[in-house]
Amino acid sequence: MKVLLIQYCINMGAFLDKPKTEKHNAHGAGNGLRYGLSSMQGWRVEMEDAHTAVVGIPHGLEDWSFFAVYDGHAGSRVANYCSTHLLEHITNNEDFRATEKPGSALEPSVENVKSGIRTGFLKIDEYMRNFADLRNGMDRSGSTAVGVMISPEHVYFINCGDSRAVLYRNGQVCFSTQDHKPCNPREKERIQNAGGSVMIQRVNGSLAVSRALGDYDYKCVDGKGPTEQLVSPEPEVCEILRAEEDEFIILACDGIWDVMSNEELCEFVKSRLEVSNDLETVCNWVVDTCLHKGSRDNMSIVLVCFSNAPKVSEEAVKKDAELDKYLESRVEEIMEKSGEEGMPDLAHVIRILTAENIPNLPPGGGLAGKRNIIENVYTRLNPHRDNEGVLWPESPGQELSSKTVEVKAKSLPMELSEKGGVENNGFVQNEAFEDKEMDTSSQEEMSKKCSVDVDLVVVEDTVLKPYAGMPKEVLLQFSSQARYRVTREILFWLIIAGSMALVCTTIAIIAVSPKCLDWWQASPIYQIYPRSFKDSNMDGNGDLKGIQEKLDHITYLNIKTIWITSFFKSPLKDLGYGAEDFYDIDPIFGSMRDFENLIAAIHDKGLKVIMDLIPNHTSDKHRWFQLSRNRTGKYTDYYIWQDCMQASGSVIPPNNWVSVFGNSSWQFDDVRKQCYFHQFGKEQPDLNFRSPAVQQEIHDIIKFWLGKGVDGFSFGAVKFLLEATHLRDEPRVDKSRKGENITAYSQLYHDYTTTQVGLHDIIRSFRHTMNEFSREPGRYRFMGSDDDEKEDIGATMMYYGTTFIQEADFPFNFNLINMKNLSGNSIFEAVDSWMKNMPAGKWPNWAVGSPNAARISTRIGKEYINVMNMLLLTLPGTPVTYYGEEIGMENIASENATLPEKSPMQWDGKVNAGFTEGNSSWLPVNSNYQSINVEIQSTWSNSTLSLYRALTLLRNNELPMNRGWMCYIWNDSNVFVFVRELDGLDRVFMMVLNFGQEAKWKNNAVRFGEDQVSKITLQKIVIQFSICSKNVQLVLSVLDVINDPCGSCLYKSR
Repeated sequence: MKVLLIQYCINMGAFLDKPKTEKHNAHGAGNGLRYGLSSMQGWRVEMEDAHTAVVGIPHGLEDWSFFAVYDGHAGSRVANYCSTHLLEHITNNEDFRATEKPGSALEPSVENVKSGIRTGFLKIDEYMRNFADLRNGMDRSGSTAVGVMISPEHVYFINCGDSRAVLYRNGQVCFSTQDHKPCNPREKERIQNAGGSVMIQRVNGSLAVSRALGDYDYKCVDGKGPTEQLVSPEPEVCEILRAEEDEFIILACDGIWDVMSNEELCEFVKSRLEVSNDLETVCNWVVDTCLHKGSRDNMSIVLVCFSNAPKVSEEAVKKDAELDKYLESRVEEIMEKSGEEGMPDLAHVIRILTAENIPNLPPGGGLAGKRNIIENVYTRLNPHRDNEGVLWPESPGQELSSKTVEVKAKSLPMELSEKGGVENNGFVQNEAFEDKEMDTSSQEEMSKKCSVDVDLVVVEDTVLKPYAGMPKEVLLQFSSQARYRVTREILFWLIIAGSMALVCTTIAIIAVSPKCLDWWQASPIYQIYPRSFKDSNMDGNGDLKGIQEKLDHITYLNIKTIWITSFFKSPLKDLGYGAEDFYDIDPIFGSMRDFENLIAAIHDKGLKVIMDLIPNHTSDKHRWFQLSRNRTGKYTDYYIWQDCMQASGSVIPPNNWVSVFGNSSWQFDDVRKQCYFHQFGKEQPDLNFRSPAVQQEIHDIIKFWLGKGVDGFSFGAVKFLLEATHLRDEPRVDKSRKGENITAYSQLYHDYTTTQVGLHDIIRSFRHTMNEFSREPGRYRFMGSDDDEKEDIGATMMYYGTTFIQEADFPFNFNLINMKNLSGNSIFEAVDSWMKNMPAGKWPNWAVGSPNAARISTRIGKEYINVMNMLLLTLPGTPVTYYGEEIGMENIASENATLPEKSPMQWDGKVNAGFTEGNSSWLPVNSNYQSINVEIQSTWSNSTLSLYRALTLLRNNELPMNRGWMCYIWNDSNVFVFVRELDGLDRVFMMVLNFGQEAKWKNNAVRFGEDQVSKITLQKIVIQFSICSKNVQLVLSVLDVINDPCGSCLYKSR
């Protein structure tokens, strides 16, 4: 008697019990190209991939080449036919054929090639429809297709489905095809127009690609053309000019791309080409690595190398050999160490190696790229290991004893294998088949193939025969009956209804529950100018150790976020805003060790820290600039250089662009004999952000400081990152003014030097890099931008990003600083302007002081310091306080317009205000330091510092003040009144802020509107007013009352 054990269990599931790692390889060369390919069945029951490689297309196009990969699903029929006939359908149609002249044939035009490729796809798809097994539904297979057609001048990328082609040029991914997924907006629109739907990211809940050849069950909508069906056979064709920098092209099915990104795969291939010139071997490494990374699909890859492809490097070969040797020795060490407690399994060895920081692993592949080395050593040291717990016969004819068969039969699971790993994007209409077909060979053939002879077992005179499985035709006949089909549909819609109910319930709970605030929303931000905060070494300059000494002052203010302005190594031109080295600390502020200690101390106290980063420019002392001015390698284009016409020994700039500081923004360089561009000072040349290498440098800088523990960045001057490439003159504000008289920044409209197309793509890339460091719970990395578009609030709001594409968490808001006059009305306009223009769901912020504006007490009067601080700390959003504003510091006298607001912090009444124990400070201390300092104000209950601290404490303890909504009550030339309230709480806070010179709201009636009168008494305050169309009567107790001119009151309901 014959029993089918192994083959039966394999065929019943979508995946094998172990992967088939045998590979099909091929290689070739011609037309200046080399290619290699590899394909492997992997875990799938059937190999459904196919490929095409033709070097020299017949009939006049011998200098052309064609390569393609086909990823079949629900069978291999369509993929196999396309691999042998697609090219002839393309080249033999009228649209593709070259224009012929007597005795010669010309290369087809680009448009002819594109049109011919499209026509070829449509024709082969229509031709295969007439195959009998495809027409009657017995074969429901389909296939994606991705290919390249390479001519002497062009590369044509062809894609239909979710396989992918990538071009690697000049050390980076230059181009990749786009996957055709049903959830893509254009694809989804076509599917819906054809009467279909997209469920669980699949066409009608079944097919996970929206374009494919075959799949005729999805191409039968009456009245629709072939490209308008649920699944379209139309390819996307992109043409790219060939370049000397072209290195290689990769064509691969989704079994590869499921586990490796474009960049990872290209970097892996590049590293492997440096150790082997055998393209078959390189392709084999790719499929093996993807298998070890977890791919559960068929895998096929075609690698096409140009003449500029990476060459074998002796250094790379040596490093790779050293890595292999190191891994072998480590596996031996692990096995020897663990052998005392029993031989470890391979997974245990892999886990140990994964936890180690092993250098020189293949980029993109990691440890998976060396899995074969590890397995070989493990097998050598443990030759008797069980093959995944199953004893397989050495040959199909080997006989087992009846006892062995009985034991093994009981141990084999007689059920469908669960689908694991990466899901195949193929046809899954019937779950019993997944996306594969059952073996159609007869029961007798199957028995001959993999049966095992055993003794006959008789039970009650009945011979037990093995179950051969239900043929596909019979299964389809039963499954199409109404009782099974209706049951399936009922269960399906019950699951959908239950899922929708669960989703709706979840949404309702989320909607009524307040969102938890992140750390940058829950606390004010304290901005520190480090050179003026605290000197720790008596040299008269504030430093990082000084900040660390005064962290208790930050916690005393109930503040949990510190913002430190620029401290990079710098020649200190423009007060250090032109970095000489983005990776180092200026010696004035300390060392990198001081910075690391400061970060640790900040985090120990539960605080967060953000730092300034101005990516627009560097110092002219920066290493990059020195290399660029000498035209050294990649640094040649790191800055913006232009030829300058010289007449009579003078330099004529390329255009009329003006620096922010005045005069031409072009500066002639004697070394390079060209002009470089600078938006700010001539010592601060602008980086060329149209260079990918420059953008990568900034990303590396961001990663460096985030790796040091920084919790966020404020990106400065970002609106200046890009300039127009056409270099036209900017429009003049006064058109009657002659060009040579334009010297001031305000005399031009800066249409070509600020906020250019592509700017927000760069900012989003910064956000993406920071998000890589935000994955750990509680380690979200904050991103702010401080570009102030005074004349265009809409441009400022663009830095928030969109609902789906995040940029900055918020652009810093300077409306309250930029006000031209102070009144209740102007305050209302500044607040309302931000709130009504801010995108829905975003978070506001407010600042009343900064290093670039006069201090409050100097700008608008010291009598307004308390009312401005109360406004700042009671508005919704994140308040930003510039150091010293909590005690009402004032400007010092200085001829330099940028220095008065940067005077040293006034800590006490001792010499130099406690800022330094040295003889002098880098800037003079304000002469009023004996009456305005932290020490003396901390002892007064009604001081500016005490009021500030009480307001931050109230903000932390009261939810309406922290996260409640705001409603305007009243504003006039003197008073601004608003309410903070949170749904579900029985208390309301009302702020009455007087920005005028008259006493208001004291024991008398004040009119809110034509029909609302409020009466205020200090004994019992009863206020009747209208809030958002709801009449509310509040009984209030006074927390703090300042009824003098420039005073403020805060009322809380009982």
